[in-house]
Formats: sequence, structure tokens, C-alpha cells
Amino acid sequence: MSIRHGAFIVFAILLLASLLNTGIISYSQLQTDKQFGQLQRANHTLRQADLLISSLKDAETGQRGFLLTQNPSYLQPYFDGIATSRAYYDELTKLTQDTPNQVSKLQNVKKLIEKKLAELDQTIALSKQGKHEEALTVVNADHGKQFMASIRTEMESFIQREQALLVAQTRNYENMKKRVKLISLLTGAVVILLVITGAYILNRLAVMPLSKLLAKIEGFGTDKDEPAAAVKGFKEIARLSEAFDDADRKILNALNESRHAAKVAQDANRAKGDFLSNMSHEIRNPLNGIYGILQLLSKNEQLDSEARDLLSKAVYSTKSLGFIINDILDFSKIESRALRLEEMPFSFDQIVAQTQSEIGALAKEKSVKITSKPLAKDVDGWLGDPTRVKQILLNLLSNGVKFAKGGRVDINAWTEHLDGKIHLCFSVDDNGVGMDQETLSRLFNRFEQASASTSRRFGGSGLGLAITKALVEMMDGSIEVTSEIHKGTSVKVRLPLEHSDIQSPTQDLTGQIDAPSLEGKNILLVEDNDINQVVFESMMEQTGADIKVAVNGRQGIEFIEQSIPDLVFMDIFMPEMGGIEACQLIKEKYPNLPIVALTANVMEHEVRHYEEVGFDGCLGKPLDWNQLNLCLNRYFS
Repeated sequence: MSIRHGAFIVFAILLLASLLNTGIISYSQLQTDKQFGQLQRANHTLRQADLLISSLKDAETGQRGFLLTQNPSYLQPYFDGIATSRAYYDELTKLTQDTPNQVSKLQNVKKLIEKKLAELDQTIALSKQGKHEEALTVVNADHGKQFMASIRTEMESFIQREQALLVAQTRNYENMKKRVKLISLLTGAVVILLVITGAYILNRLAVMPLSKLLAKIEGFGTDKDEPAAAVKGFKEIARLSEAFDDADRKILNALNESRHAAKVAQDANRAKGDFLSNMSHEIRNPLNGIYGILQLLSKNEQLDSEARDLLSKAVYSTKSLGFIINDILDFSKIESRALRLEEMPFSFDQIVAQTQSEIGALAKEKSVKITSKPLAKDVDGWLGDPTRVKQILLNLLSNGVKFAKGGRVDINAWTEHLDGKIHLCFSVDDNGVGMDQETLSRLFNRFEQASASTSRRFGGSGLGLAITKALVEMMDGSIEVTSEIHKGTSVKVRLPLEHSDIQSPTQDLTGQIDAPSLEGKNILLVEDNDINQVVFESMMEQTGADIKVAVNGRQGIEFIEQSIPDLVFMDIFMPEMGGIEACQLIKEKYPNLPIVALTANVMEHEVRHYEEVGFDGCLGKPLDWNQLNLCLNRYFS
């Protein structure tokens, strides 16, 4: 059966049910209305009969009043009574025209009424002529009284007949209501049966097949191996099911191929992440040696100004290389959605100061002046990820300095209340080369810069702004860029961070942190790289501490068992026994011995893992002298 035929049958059933229901209800209503009309007519007839008697009495009362007082005012009720009695009689005649017995009685009543009215007219006419005695004689003859008694007798018979009719009609009306109710129930049952029949047909041939087809569609791609049963119903639905089954097979084959390709891509992405992580470790180790030696050389007071300038540039280049490595790792984490934001109190002004200090060498090289407008101290306390906020500012400031050669870069900070939340807002404005609208439209694309020659002129990997935008969006913030060729660029950032009344205890790292005096203190370094050992020992030389070096975790444990040091610095990846295993074994026996991780793997989840296994702190490679001194001050304050 086709959908057209099925729809026609269902429509015909529903139409038949509707017509049947409407016809029976209409007929029942007409019969009920007819019975109700007869009831109303009977009641109205009885009221008119009472009013007829009352009108005759009014006419008789008016006659007597006039005869006794000769006052013409009594004639008005008389005339009104005559007029209304005739009107009521005419109304009764119309109401009873279908009842022969009642019509006959009314004809008798009419004759009596005419005689009564004639007697009344005669007495009033005699009285008006001054023949009062004759008028009273007519009254005393009691003909009018006899007429009135006859009228009452006839009307009582009339009323009794009408009352009997009223009782019968009331009974008929009640019976009709019961029949209508019964008919309505039966009709409703028939209609319901017809509707159920139509619904059954529709359900059998349309709803159930469509449900099965929908189940097929919903089950698509769920790796169900068992074939779905054929869908039966309207011809069109069956054909649709067959077409879907055919498409399902084709799409499932394509889906399996795409899943395989996705798995290959995921494996490649995972391999890329592992490769980047391993490369980060391998690059940071030699970078740690370079950066450490450069820091040691910078302490040489015998260097002339030219040598110091070259050394400062070398230190900045080393830091820049570290930033590039961080950008690559961060971008990899953002792509794989592995980047997680921290939440801790911090001061934005301190971040600005640290960022200015780190970018100082580049600004000096480019002859760029950096100015900053700090936040009010009573509002400069925030809850968020200070590392990522600093990364955003550092990327923007680095770009501003690169493109504002010989100019200036301004850092402005303020707060705004938007959508019921307080926002940390800051802008980085430069008076550099500027950009056109086409360049702005692709500014945040990865691996892209303002133009093909930009990278050659100003340097950069093209990842910084892409990472910046991703970090801002992760914080539910917004970033807005306006620029004009040859006039400069302004970048505004708004971050909806919670305000913290307690400002961050972040240490100010813009200046040199003095190393503590550690005479008589024993420090153990567990590190397998010779250059890193030399750098660490050289940095620790000014503290006066006694330094022992172990080349792996197992040797480190042996040294501790011979003599417990005051502090342990431990690399993570070493031969024979790594730092994590060694830390766990040491903490089992010496839980109060502080151990600080020295590692090139400083991703957030890795640092959290170090803390979970027992490390008391973590210093990243390449090792920064200020960070090392800050760590020493923490444990030996």
C-alpha cells in the first residue's frame, strides 16, 4: 500500500467519524431544543392564563371604583384591564393553536369575556349619563359575577390541561436528555473506535516503520555488527529504508576508512607531541649549559663595556631561543587541548615589571622606550594563571618592540565592569610601521606574520599571536587590534578574572637576587650532564656551601645514606635510576629532606606530577641564577 492510499483510507475513516459524530450530536441537540421549546411554551401559556384573569379583575376593580366615587381616574385601570385581557387572550390563542381542546376552551372563554366586558361597559355608560340607580341595578343583578365565575371555571380547566401537558413535556424532556446522553456515549465510542482503527493503520504502516528507520539512523556509526531488519510499511518508507541501508553500507565503509585515517593522524600527533617533548629536553640541556655559562661570565667584573654588551645580547638570544621552544610546546599543547590554566593570586604590576625587565635587552637594541601605567594598588590583586597572563603580555610587548624601532611602546592597565564581572584590561600601543586591514584579518593565524618580508626584517616564528589569542579565549577574554599604516598598532586585552583582596606573594625578579651565605651547609646535586654539573657548582660557589655531585638516582641515595644533606637538587631523566624513582625512595626514609627537581620538562601537568611524587619544588632548565638564589633563600632563610 502506498502512502497516498493509506492516507486516503485514514482520512476517510476520520472524516466518517467526524460526520457521524457531528450528525448525531446535531440531531440530538435539535430534539432537545424542540422539547425545551415545548416546555417554555407550556410555562408561558400558564403565565398568560394567570395574567388574563388578573387583567379582568383589574377592569372589574376600575368599574366598581368609578361607580362608587364617580372619579374618572378609576376608568384608567378599567380601560387598561380591558386592553391587556384582550392581548393576553390573543397570545393564548397563538400558544394553543396546535391543541384543539384548548382552542375550544378559549373560544368559550372568549364569549364569556365579551359578555363580562359588555356588562362593565353598560354600567359605566349608565353612570356617565347620571343614571346611577340603573347602573347599580345592573350590578346587583349579579350577571357580571356569574360571567366571572364561569370564566374562572373555564380557565381553571384550561390551566389544569396545560399543567398536565407541562408534566408530560417535562417527562419527555428528561427522557430526551437521557437518550441524548446515551446516544452521545455510543457515538463517542464509535468515533473512538474509528479513530483507533485509523491510528492502528497509521501506526502499523507509518509510525512503526519510521521508528525502525529512525533507530537505524540513530544506530549509524555505533559499530553494531548485526544487520538491521528490513523495514515494512508504506511502499515509499520501505524504499527509503532500502536506500538508507545501501547508503549506510557505503558511508560505513567510508567512515571506517576515515577512522583509520584519524587514528593514523592521532598517532602522528601523539608522536609529534612526544617528539617535541623529547626535543625540548634534548635542546634545554645544552641550552642550560650555554645560559649558565653566560650568566657566570656576566659576573666577571674585568669585562669591558663592549664585551658586556655582546654578553647581554648573547643572554637575550639564549632567552629568546627558550621562548621559541616554549611557544612550540605551548602550541602543541593547545592543538591537543592539553593546556590547563592555573588559578593563584598575582599582581599584574609585578608581571609588567618582570616583562619589561626580560624584554629590556631587545628594547635597548631597537632603541625603543617602554613606558607603563600601573593599576591602582587597591585593585591590583587577581586570581588566575600569572604565567599565562605574563606570556600574553610578553608576546604583545615583544611584537611592539620589534615593530617600533626607534620609537616607543606604552603599556596601559585598567579595570572594567562588563556583564556583572570585573575585567583586567591592558593595552600595548606602539608607534611602529602599522598594518592594513588585510594583514589584520590574518594576524592571529598560526605561522603567519604581517608580510612575507616581516620575518626577515623583524624575526619571529609566527606562533606568538596565535598562542596569545588562544590563551585569551581559554580565559573567556577578548583581544582587539587596531592599526594604521605608518602610525602604529594598539592591542587591547580584556580578561574576566576574579579580584583577589590578598595580593600575590610573587617575588619581584626585575633585579638581581643575592645568593644566601651557606657556609657549613651540605647540598647534593644529582645530575648526569657534566656541563650542567659545572654550571651548577659555579653558580653555588659564592654561597660557600659544600657541594656533592651524584651522576644518577642510585648514587644519590648512596650519598644520602652516608651523610644526609641539607638540600637535594635532582635531575629527572638519568641512567640507571631516574629522579622520580629516587625521590620516592628517599622520601620514604627521609620525608623531611627537601628535594628540588631540576628538569627541562616544565609543562604544568609535569610540575604537578613532580609535586605529587614528593618533590618540594621545581626549577626549569635552562637554570636562571635569580631563580636558583630565590630557591636557596626559600629553604635557608
